[in-house]
Amino acid sequence: MAKKQKRMRPVVLFLLYDRTKKICKEHWVRFWGICLANINIYNLINFFTMLNLTTMKRSILFVLVIVLINTSSWGQSASPKPSRFKSFQTHVASKAIYPLIKSSRYSGVVPVPNVDELPDPNMQYKLLMDVSTGMKDSASANEINDGLAEVARAINTHIAAGVPKNKIDVIVVVHGGAMKAFYTNAVYKSQYHVDNPNMALFDELLALPVKFVACGQSISFQNITKGQLVPWMKIALSAQIPISTYQLKGFVYKKVETE
Repeated sequence: MAKKQKRMRPVVLFLLYDRTKKICKEHWVRFWGICLANINIYNLINFFTMLNLTTMKRSILFVLVIVLINTSSWGQSASPKPSRFKSFQTHVASKAIYPLIKSSRYSGVVPVPNVDELPDPNMQYKLLMDVSTGMKDSASANEINDGLAEVARAINTHIAAGVPKNKIDVIVVVHGGAMKAFYTNAVYKSQYHVDNPNMALFDELLALPVKFVACGQSISFQNITKGQLVPWMKIALSAQIPISTYQLKGFVYKKVETE
């Protein structure tokens, strides 16, 4: 009987750990990742099993340690680093200019005096932009897609630096979460109950003109049909095809990062 109870102790502790994990998750604490980053949970269980304590005292101490780990880590992550777009809005939005693309407030360029490195206005600037950023939450359905805003900012930056509009060629390869930004307005509204906020930006980008190519694999994985997307969107078998093809044609690849 004593041996059976001893064998059951790790099981009891693990069940307590599992219940604590679920409680922590309910309170938005990233318990599982924190435990894996800070401690091997099975070694912890073995350690508490070896202590010369009653099962109840051992269990209470175990739970307290887990709670302390989570409380400490949660406190450290309570103030996340603001995104680049939030910093832009807070610090430099009033100084920004919009030499070409004007519909995205996060696509402005801050004038810099006495610039030393200048572009060559006689060159053809061929930009291949890889966009996969999706919506962070339901509230961002009202906002222009961050990845598209960065594409517009890259264009505005070149124009502000002195590159003529007719010397800029832009290909945007779209995949992942960014696909939903390219829903028709009707589809977008049926999904998110607001008009697609990217439409005005699309009009400005297409006027450059910017070419958009969607990843067929992303469309298939997300169960999206071509009819749900804006009609001017081109479809490739995979994002990898235009990414390799246009680089071989001399386009400069840029993975669009928004954080």
